Amino acid sequence: MCWWIDLDNTLHDASRYILPEIDRSMTHYVAQTLQVDSELASTVRHDYWIRYGATLLGLVKHHDVDAQDFLDRTHVLPDLQRQVVPNPRMRGLLQQLPGHRILLTNAPLQYARRVMQHLGIAKAFHAVVAIDHMWIHGHLRPKPSPLLWPYLRRQVAARRHVLFEDTLVHLKQVRSRRMHTAWIVPPGAVARGRAGRPAFVDSKVKHFAQARAWAMRLAQTGQPGSRRTLMR
Repeated sequence: MCWWIDLDNTLHDASRYILPEIDRSMTHYVAQTLQVDSELASTVRHDYWIRYGATLLGLVKHHDVDAQDFLDRTHVLPDLQRQVVPNPRMRGLLQQLPGHRILLTNAPLQYARRVMQHLGIAKAFHAVVAIDHMWIHGHLRPKPSPLLWPYLRRQVAARRHVLFEDTLVHLKQVRSRRMHTAWIVPPGAVARGRAGRPAFVDSKVKHFAQARAWAMRLAQTGQPGSRRTLMR
């Protein structure tokens, strides 16, 4: 089996400190690049994220932005060690998943490695696929690009492929390719009324520890298991 595991808001809560800081850095980058005020820059940043799945893709497509420059300048995060909250059990939970364990993130490689180090999970993964690696035929194709998954699956020979992810549009894309999916509920999602689970999600789980229990049942039986058991 091959386990594709997202990073931010899947293995740790990035919504409290890290993602807001990255959003501010991206807004500042857009404002400088387009020479507009912060309000318009924030609107453009969000619009490109909605339209293309990543702000970077819109900037590359419409403004000929250098992708590496954007990634380097928007993921500096000098206080990252203080902002990441490690879970001492996480490494053990990950290592119990049988087969290939691959971190899959739309974030840059340097950032992903720093977060993994602070979480203490770097050695639990066999590989890391970051946005730096998502160039296909000369074009950047991060999640949820339909071209990404056939490309990735050709790299790893496995009978089953499973994605742990907090972003529903990414899960929907891979479920259409007959992969198993577990929706790691983003922080605050239940409070905002997003109850239940979409039809294309095998299981909805609140924490990665629950996702791991679901994954072990899947590995042993070939069946996703019960949502009621996961949500207890």
